[in-house]
Formats: sequence, structure tokens, C-alpha cells
Amino acid sequence: TPYDVPFVDLYTSQLVYRSGDTFILYEDISNAGRGRIINYCLALEVEGMFFFSPDWTQDILWTTMYISSGYNQSREVFNFIWPDAGPLPGVRFWALFTDPETGEMVGEYDVTEFYAV
Repeated sequence: TPYDVPFVDLYTSQLVYRSGDTFILYEDISNAGRGRIINYCLALEVEGMFFFSPDWTQDILWTTMYISSGYNQSREVFNFIWPDAGPLPGVRFWALFTDPETGEMVGEYDVTEFYAV
């Protein structure tokens, strides 16, 4: 990953979840490059269907934000007890930045995958 563009890293508290487990999705965003306005897209993929933050609908949504040079933020996006949802193979969270003027991706996307049994 180039060091002069924003960077996002997604990861979960574990790889496999069972009913009663604590599910945590972490998000780390940093920017070593110049300050800039970007669009941030976070999506959940379940069995080939995508749901987009912040409303978690199938409409493609993003959050426009300014990230300054030296920006560094870590946060818990979700923290909840995993329900008795049955088996779910290969659930994924995707994240990426785009330029609000051109729509081109800025930096690289990130994806994290987990399973429910």
C-alpha cells in the first residue's frame, strides 16, 4: 500500500462465531498523506447480497469525511452478542475510499471474512 494515501483496515474479534459469542468489528483508518475530503464506503456482504453503511440498505451509500494529514483512528464499529443465526459461510465486510469528484478509488480496499456455525 502506498504511504501517501488513506488506509483502512477491518478485522473481527474472531474468525468463527457461535451463538453467545461476542462479535466485534474493528476499523482502523489512517492517513500519512495530505489532508483531503474522501468518500468512505463500508459494506456487509451476506450470501452475495450487499448492505451499505450507514443505513444498512442495498442502496450504495457512503460517508463523506475530511481526513487530515497524520489522521489515525481506531474504533469498534459493532460490538454485540452473536445470535442463534444458524450457519453462515463467508460473511464479509468491505471498506474503501473514493475521490468525491472523480469516483475513483483512493488507496486500496480492505475486506475481512468470518463464519457462523
